[in-house]
Amino acid sequence: MSGVTPGGMWPGRHPRVGDVVREIGARPDEIETVDALLQVGVEPEAMRRALERGRLADAIFDAVLDPERARRTVSPRGIEARGGPPADEVGLIMQAAGLPAPGRDELAFTEEEAQMFVEVGAVRELWPPELSLQLARVSGRALGRIAHTQVQLFRHHVEPRLRAQSGDSDAALPQAHAAFEQLLPLAAPFLVALHRRLFERELADVAVREAEARTGTAVLPGAVEITILFCDLKDFTAYADRQGDDAAVEAIERFAQAVTAETAPGGRIVKGLGDGYMLAFPEPVAAVRTAWRVIEGHRDTDAPGVHASVHRGVAVVRDGDYFGTVVNVAARILAAAGRDQLIATSAVAQATAGYFSWEDAGASYVRGVKGTVELCRLVGPRS
Repeated sequence: MSGVTPGGMWPGRHPRVGDVVREIGARPDEIETVDALLQVGVEPEAMRRALERGRLADAIFDAVLDPERARRTVSPRGIEARGGPPADEVGLIMQAAGLPAPGRDELAFTEEEAQMFVEVGAVRELWPPELSLQLARVSGRALGRIAHTQVQLFRHHVEPRLRAQSGDSDAALPQAHAAFEQLLPLAAPFLVALHRRLFERELADVAVREAEARTGTAVLPGAVEITILFCDLKDFTAYADRQGDDAAVEAIERFAQAVTAETAPGGRIVKGLGDGYMLAFPEPVAAVRTAWRVIEGHRDTDAPGVHASVHRGVAVVRDGDYFGTVVNVAARILAAAGRDQLIATSAVAQATAGYFSWEDAGASYVRGVKGTVELCRLVGPRS
């Protein structure tokens, strides 16, 4: 390596650069990166882990995460000793969530995490271990995707902005470290707040559907006649795997703009659903027109196409959201729609027959609905 002084240092750089470069096995062209990381206090071990993952600059993440790792002072055996689940069971739960099972004596949990396991262990008769494993499997998959997206958004959007401002990728590392350090603590409260509200929504949905089952045809308090539209990007996950994160983000942004621009007057976007949306309309013609325009805007493109589903009926309104069988049916029949297709119930097709042409799409069983639901496929607007 040229430019090394006899003491193993590069003039004007951090005094440990030479030693650390050799210690972690960094390449000569990574000297600047090692220096920048040392300037913000990143330890060589964090750099080694980042190199093993294939990108030295990612050590800025480990540097921010290391203080949290230091708070993990309780082992699975320690949790068991406090009255929590058996140590092996704790390991299985973590494994089910998509993480390596910690050793029985490995210091893998914070005091707060250990207390959570202890409290779960105290209600084993109500919440047996198999339920914890099922929840861990589902949560792990969902949170894994969230964590992946968070890191990719930071790397592909925040870091480039910082590099553009500094004019040097290595010079931007301290700013990237500071930005990540500032953003990371916001993630957990945000996810907790979202979970709480989504949990409340699921409980409300169950309560409304049970009330509908008990009352039969009677209209529940707060119920309104509404048309519900679901639309999303067809085969989006496969597209993201094939084209990469940047293309996936661009596809979602384009789709969001299309849905916003094409929503017919009187309609309302109720909520986003990752790569899709739920919308509500006072009458079905506006819902079908909106879906048709969004689908047409994505037809014959390299990006994922759109598919959509529409149903009309009576739903209960609460906190700006809609609950009940009408929403359940509209959501579940979406699976019957292929790319560039809109599937609707026969009630919607009949109500919009003067404006749109439909073809029979057969009958389908929908969970939570007695008998079958007659479906129709949109052909297009009538001339």
